[in-house]
Amino acid sequence: MAETAGTTQTTPTAPGAAPDARDAADLAGRPVLVVDDVHLSYKTFGGRRRSGSKLPGWARGVGQGVGAVDTVHAVKGVSFVAHHGESIGLIGHNGSGKSTLLRAVAGALPVTSGAIYTDGIASLLGVSGALINNLSGERNIILGCLALGLKPKDVRRHYEEVVDFADIGDFVQLPMSAYSSGMGARLRFAISTAASPDILMIDEALATGDAAFKARSQERIDEIRERAGTVLLVSHSMNSIRETCDRVLWLDSGVLRADGRPDEVIDAYLESQRAKVEARKTAVEVPADGAAPLRSTKPPFFVGAPHVESRLEGRNGTWSPIWATSFRYQWLADGEPIPGATAKRITLSQAQVGARISLRVTASRDGFLDGTATSEPSAPVTLLPPLVVTEQPGLVVLPRVGATLEGHDGAWAVGGAEAADGADAAAGSGEPVEPVVHHQWLADGEPIPGATERSFTLTADQVGTRVSLRVTATRDGCADGTAITLETDEVRA
Repeated sequence: MAETAGTTQTTPTAPGAAPDARDAADLAGRPVLVVDDVHLSYKTFGGRRRSGSKLPGWARGVGQGVGAVDTVHAVKGVSFVAHHGESIGLIGHNGSGKSTLLRAVAGALPVTSGAIYTDGIASLLGVSGALINNLSGERNIILGCLALGLKPKDVRRHYEEVVDFADIGDFVQLPMSAYSSGMGARLRFAISTAASPDILMIDEALATGDAAFKARSQERIDEIRERAGTVLLVSHSMNSIRETCDRVLWLDSGVLRADGRPDEVIDAYLESQRAKVEARKTAVEVPADGAAPLRSTKPPFFVGAPHVESRLEGRNGTWSPIWATSFRYQWLADGEPIPGATAKRITLSQAQVGARISLRVTASRDGFLDGTATSEPSAPVTLLPPLVVTEQPGLVVLPRVGATLEGHDGAWAVGGAEAADGADAAAGSGEPVEPVVHHQWLADGEPIPGATERSFTLTADQVGTRVSLRVTATRDGCADGTAITLETDEVRA
């Protein structure tokens, strides 16, 4: 590895070389990445107002220009050495410099000072990694593998492996714009790991996709480690870090606070976060007269699917100006109290079928008036567990008369952990299933007569409308589930 200060240096290996052609025993423990006193800064524009303005608030900034340029010092003097075969986790709060450091290691950002040395191919995988939406999956695979340094013959050799791992089937021939978010995440991961990079960097990628995809991703990472590759993983999931990594780096506001064994570093990080929370709590002045009420800053919610014999479990939400110390609960059916339902958990019965369930939480703390808040209501309670969509259905967007739209059914699971907090259900935590799927094409939200197949050819009747596909999943022992794709642009002649 050549030494050049203030730069990122890479010593390449032979692109596309088979992993077993290298002597893993010789590579074991050999340095593959050196980060030497690295500082990373970048500039932002328009983020600071001029002070001293006498204009009213609504008029400030008009004709005032963008103001001063801010310099963000994202990484501050970080140094570490990674060896072949290591799996290293990077943890820290949002904005601590983790993703910025990975981009610098990948060569996507220049370092401000210090140096980064890599021995081999470094591949950065992120869930927001750019694929070209107008190109087919096939073209993206070819371009992605070439960008990793594979030769054309090696791209052909890895092509089927990438398609199989991504599990996108015939959609590989369709534009990326037709893919669901889960399909795109699987394809990115498959491309990034096709070349068996010496250094694989993953930025929250394992947080995307269903349980089966996460398991396959973990197996692929283990394969890379066995071939003496090195893995750098950025994640806010401490469980993922513990299961995947044998070493952890803790970044705090750009500074490397700790480097060591996962349990020791993670425990220190979590203790630091708890201390910060306690400091914020004790910094609040409790009024002596007890006149101030507790206020809900995030409403309570609950988890669990709304069907008979399902158990719902409440969550307290958050409160201001200080945390509450005790809570009282009352479960509601269509806004009316359910007799005896005053615990944090409730098991639904047939008496609640058809009703919308919500949770009322009363928070208390000495020196404050009680505060009360109610969760968003659930969907109507059903006799059977519902089917929930874990990967939204999609369609190929070619809104012209004579064009054939191809639908994608998405993925489904038995609902098991719906969170009625104003957002969608936490789908995917239930058992994945392959239900019977029914299709109905819609024009401006209205059913198109006779259009009940997976594919549909547009006619003059749809000109000026926006077309979408409604997918209904059915399965014995479950309530039907329904999902609708995004609408196309207006159909043109």
